[in-house]
Amino acid sequence: IEAAGFKIEKHGGVEFHACVSTQAGCKFKCGMCKSGEAGFGRNLTQDEILHQVEHIRSMLNAEKLHHIVFMGIGEPLDNSKFPDALEELIKKDSWYAGRLSLATVGLVNRLEDFAKRQIPLNMLWLSLHAPNDTKREKLMPVAAKASSVRQLIDAGRKFRRSANVREVRVNYLVYKGYHDS
Repeated sequence: IEAAGFKIEKHGGVEFHACVSTQAGCKFKCGMCKSGEAGFGRNLTQDEILHQVEHIRSMLNAEKLHHIVFMGIGEPLDNSKFPDALEELIKKDSWYAGRLSLATVGLVNRLEDFAKRQIPLNMLWLSLHAPNDTKREKLMPVAAKASSVRQLIDAGRKFRRSANVREVRVNYLVYKGYHDS
């Protein structure tokens, strides 16, 4: 797994941000990501997810983290302990309500279940990376089988309306000559 902390100078002050993993390895093996190359190990426990947050906070010598994104190794929605970890983090310190973001390859059914929990998020990032199913399947074979481009976009719109989230955004890496027109 990996976790990263960032000290960011912003508007004359300093903010502390973190990127946290939810799994040891990843089973999705997306073409643009190195995380899946070694394969999937296991889901992290709720305590292991929360320990990363505390460890980064401590390493940065920060009283609080201003933003935490779950975009490290693994697919957050593929780990059933992930929503529990977010709820526990907010329960321990309400400061984190609305300061958490999640990136997903697009597990539509699990995204719908997650929305029902109404966990206050700052952002949901949908990893789309292609304009159609054919190109997306070449870049993200497992994710593309889980949901089509249309299903993922519709799920993002539905999530924005039904969940407790400020923004829904799309991740889209552009490869010259492949899907850049």
